[in-house]
Amino acid sequence: MSPVMPDDERQGFLAGIHVGIFSLAQDSQAPLSLPAWYAYTPGEDLRVLLTPNDPRTPLVRSLPRASLCAQDEMPPCRYVSVEGPVVAVVPANREQDYWPLILRYLPEMWAQGYLRYTWPEGKDLSKTMLFAHLRPEVWHAVNYYDDYVAFLGGRRSQDEE
Repeated sequence: MSPVMPDDERQGFLAGIHVGIFSLAQDSQAPLSLPAWYAYTPGEDLRVLLTPNDPRTPLVRSLPRASLCAQDEMPPCRYVSVEGPVVAVVPANREQDYWPLILRYLPEMWAQGYLRYTWPEGKDLSKTMLFAHLRPEVWHAVNYYDDYVAFLGGRRSQDEE
């Protein structure tokens, strides 16, 4: 069986909870690739959080394309990488955008404190807390589950038979 993920599986994986690696090109340097919290709903744009002083912010405003890769940290190896145009960079709303993203990544018992620490109530950070909207056009997605199970069972993968 091919390790390439079908469309519905790759979109579901990307919608899962993973820390992404958000990458942007730089002039005459390697791409700037840093971890990022993101949100994705299948069929919509990928929204990547950019925090104050994020070195990617000036790049994302001037570059037409970006990429994000999300993976499972533990075996079996699975990953999804998307590339596409950055179609918008928009200010984050504390309650409507930022709070749900925090809850996506942190247990609620930690989330309140994290919210108060990173965006104190009454402080306007909407000009520096941003979401970059990436429209996935190119997908690379792999799921090595079948190969992993075959390896653990001492069998060859179906592709080798």
